[in-house]
Amino acid sequence: MKNSASAPVIERQILIMEYLQQHKECTLQAIYQYLVEKDIIVSEDTVEDDLKVNLASIVEIEKIKNRNYYTIINDANTLTLIRQWSNASFLMSKALLYKDVLALEENKSFGNLHLLPQLLDSCKYKKALSVKYKRRYDNMVKTYQLSPIGIKEYETRFYLVALVHEHKEVRVFSVDQIQAFLLTPAIKFVAYKDSLATIFQHTIGVSNHFNDEPKYTKAKILDENIIPYFQNKPFHVSQKINKEEKTIEWYVVHNIEFKRKLLAFYPELQIVEPITLSQNIKQCINRINTVYDK
Repeated sequence: MKNSASAPVIERQILIMEYLQQHKECTLQAIYQYLVEKDIIVSEDTVEDDLKVNLASIVEIEKIKNRNYYTIINDANTLTLIRQWSNASFLMSKALLYKDVLALEENKSFGNLHLLPQLLDSCKYKKALSVKYKRRYDNMVKTYQLSPIGIKEYETRFYLVALVHEHKEVRVFSVDQIQAFLLTPAIKFVAYKDSLATIFQHTIGVSNHFNDEPKYTKAKILDENIIPYFQNKPFHVSQKINKEEKTIEWYVVHNIEFKRKLLAFYPELQIVEPITLSQNIKQCINRINTVYDK
């Protein structure tokens, strides 16, 4: 059997959520017994904390007065929240239950998923945070005072997008690199002028200086066999394919994710506009050739 030390928190909470959805009214003891049947042994106090604190930040869970029953408030908004969470951390966290029969590109994407409900809550209700964060490029741990804007997912990894008070600019923090965080009521929340959707409207991935302007970009298709790939897996919502002219167009920020995607399709694609991007891609290809020609 799995005890509280070894059973992943998110796995326990997934099972509780499933049980609540399957039963209109659930006693604490019934939920506890359901977990026991699933070989997860924790205290009833732990289960109660899940119901009152952790899961309550995702969906509205009510304890019926004068009766020891818990239920999900099944209004339209709550059901939408459940579906949205299911499509993100809930579904990905399922991989912890079925990891022997489910393959994702990066197992590290599981890191710190248990933080998502609290982080999402701080974004939605505009709560300032103090975050201890380990930077990837130098492994230094630094504390930041943040006003969170939202959570961005890219290639099975989650990122906290926030306004950094010290630098007065928006930055992106990989959730799996967050060492710890605290709500800081004493620090005033600073609202950012743009929404999460607006910030990433013209961006592929998460690398963005947030002041870069999107550019009209056009590529010549040199191999028609790649057209079905782009039809099934477009780089961006702005993508347009002209089969007659054999071209693909985008209106995006020229960040590192976009450039890497273009390089992955050399020599099937040739950038023709803008000329600055074409020259930049050419320089990258020349450097690659220099490495492999040695």
